[in-house]
Amino acid sequence: MPNPTGYPIAPIGISPGAWASPGTAWDVRDYSDVEVQFVGTPSVAYQPRRSLNGTDYVDVLAYDQQGNSYSTITAAGIYSLDGGGYLLFSAGAGSTLTRRAGA
Repeated sequence: MPNPTGYPIAPIGISPGAWASPGTAWDVRDYSDVEVQFVGTPSVAYQPRRSLNGTDYVDVLAYDQQGNSYSTITAAGIYSLDGGGYLLFSAGAGSTLTRRAGA
């Protein structure tokens, strides 16, 4: 059934893709479910940061598949983070990152 005229179509998700510049903000305002995969052990820990306005960032926690929380990411793996804003990582080096988001 088609949507009524003028009815917005909500985004469903962003397929996994490379995140070559994790220090550059990723706009995930329309997504509540965000995952980032770290391939390779980081040589410098990654610090997840989040902002609601895209300007003022605060440190946030990342969660592994077992539900453990991390203030910095120091090991390879898949980590979940809250969406609904802008996400970036300060510092960090040595891993290849892949990101995915869903509604």
